[in-house]
Amino acid sequence: MATAGRAGSNVRAPAPAPVMFEAVLEGWSRQQRSRLLARKTVRDRLRLVGRFAEYAGTYPRQGTPEVVEAYFAAQFTKDPPAAHSTVRGRQNDLELFCSFITDSRYGRSAATRGEQPR
Repeated sequence: MATAGRAGSNVRAPAPAPVMFEAVLEGWSRQQRSRLLARKTVRDRLRLVGRFAEYAGTYPRQGTPEVVEAYFAAQFTKDPPAAHSTVRGRQNDLELFCSFITDSRYGRSAATRGEQPR
């Protein structure tokens, strides 16, 4: 069997950023489930983070305030536009995710910024 990094290998190691992102999403999902949140709530929040990452072209921790504002402003230009309460709820959900990934108790804040843990 070929191994990653060897000459002639056809097996590649997964890119670290997507793997880290998926691991962080799984951790956040676990955290929410441990707090007895409804499955739909957890699923909707995970989808929101995924949609934001796709819109921004980067991971949420690496996004700028301008990108966040543009993402949510675009919610009002859809036909029909999202309700203010819906957008505000989504803003809160993204803020919860960002709080989770920067919480030093989970030991991931440096890794989610693309830095090497110390």
